[in-house]
Amino acid sequence: MTWLGIVRSQLRFTFSLGRRSCELAVLLLAFLQVTPLLGAEKNAIEGRAEFQLFRNAMQDIVVRCIYRVSERDVLVGTLKALKKELGPKFTAILPPGLERKDAEEAWLVYQQTLRELAQSADTNQSLKSLVELSLRGYCRTLDRYSTYDDYETWRKFQEFGEPDYTGVGVTVIEGREQDFVCEPIRGGPAERAGIDEGDRLIAVNERSARGATGMLIRTWLGESGKNPVKLRVRHRNGKEETVTVSKEQIQYTPVSVEENESGVQIALHQITERGVADLRNSLRSIDPSRSITLDLRGCSGGTLQFAVVAASIFLPAETVVAKLETLKGTETLLSTNATPYKPAKLTILQDRLTASGAELIIAALRSYAPLKAESYGEKTYGKGVTQDVVKVSGANSAGETVVQPGILTITDSRIYGPNGEVWDQEGLPPSRGEIRP
Repeated sequence: MTWLGIVRSQLRFTFSLGRRSCELAVLLLAFLQVTPLLGAEKNAIEGRAEFQLFRNAMQDIVVRCIYRVSERDVLVGTLKALKKELGPKFTAILPPGLERKDAEEAWLVYQQTLRELAQSADTNQSLKSLVELSLRGYCRTLDRYSTYDDYETWRKFQEFGEPDYTGVGVTVIEGREQDFVCEPIRGGPAERAGIDEGDRLIAVNERSARGATGMLIRTWLGESGKNPVKLRVRHRNGKEETVTVSKEQIQYTPVSVEENESGVQIALHQITERGVADLRNSLRSIDPSRSITLDLRGCSGGTLQFAVVAASIFLPAETVVAKLETLKGTETLLSTNATPYKPAKLTILQDRLTASGAELIIAALRSYAPLKAESYGEKTYGKGVTQDVVKVSGANSAGETVVQPGILTITDSRIYGPNGEVWDQEGLPPSRGEIRP
């Protein structure tokens, strides 16, 4: 009811009584009722843009996330995550029974809580930064791959995304406990400076890697022009060390080939369009009568599409490469290769940093019996899911851009091997042993 409507209703009540004292009292009551309504209307306007960004992100999560979450799940989860992220700075009081509230009630609690925190001197953060922090914290509760990044971080990441670049020559992959594992390019500046494969990244130029996203870490590595970068790492023996790494032009080759008397060893470092093309071209020049060793050690994966293409190089058409579980159901991914490469013998090398698409390749090649592929090394990393990267709209229902957009990386499918093999969070053990004979 509007302010004028409240006053009119109260006046009608007063005239029926016919007492002046009651009239004054009721008018005062009307004023007291209107005051909080005016304040609520003002608060509804304040933060409208930031909350619209949140609603857009929430809808993207609900319609894409393989874990089948509801709007209520997201609202309650973001509030809990924000409380954990802020720690003692979380001065708001969450109502009892929050988890039992429906989506509409939880939405009101979310808005009121974030407005209260934004006005708190202890928090000292803008409403937008709190919205983004709540989304980032919630995504971390889904799995170790789902993240939320601000638009500026994403923009910088695009600048440093070229395959040949000036940098320190190290790839970082997400660890199992919200940390990052270093994978230096062989012979690159990071490896020469003392960064070993499997080192845990603690800080970049004294900025803690704890709680950061993979995209943010990569932008830190690309910043500061050509100046050296200080990397603080924890080696596998537990010793911590700060290593200064110079930048240089990195001519990154996703495939390298070595020949010896026993056969040909092909190392696939990254599963990209360029990597798959180089792998195919390398095999064209090798006599199929020779033994092939496919080295996937340290290969952290790449795009699902190119992982399927890479495996299909060795598999005939209509052979099952993998199975994909999405919100729409199960999809079977098949080879379309009419002329597969048939080596005399195929051996695969793997280690604890072999992940994602590289694990898919191993499962596919080992499952195809005529190939008789065997693998040696360590149990793999264990990533059997894919992510969708979405630019979260900063527009309102009218299509007007009201706030800078964000970038949501959300897990949207699970991957299984041809025979239902599961490796997510478990890894694939080698088929023949820890040490190659």
